[in-house]
Amino acid sequence: MITNLGTATGVLAAASPDNWYSVKVNSPQTLNLNLQAAFGTPSMTLVDPSGKQVASSGGATRTNDGWINATLAAGTYFARVSSSNDNDFTLSLSAAPLANQASTSRFQ
Repeated sequence: MITNLGTATGVLAAASPDNWYSVKVNSPQTLNLNLQAAFGTPSMTLVDPSGKQVASSGGATRTNDGWINATLAAGTYFARVSSSNDNDFTLSLSAAPLANQASTSRFQ
């Protein structure tokens, strides 16, 4: 879990290939998710409150990060990190408020 803007680390295993994180957006803003992998190619998907995919990244590698940048309305979104093989990863969240808005996104 990440509170406020920050970073989470996790481990993906073939037996449990998905890690989910909730992201609460209190006001419209641009959300930036960055996925760094120790090895392999995990991917990332962002899902809106209704379960619809909003954005996805290609596989992250040791030398290339996976990114999602999405302008979102207020609501609770879900970030999924997945891989078909064992992997350690770091997921970072930052947010940029839209004009005259304060940044209030956070991982939960």
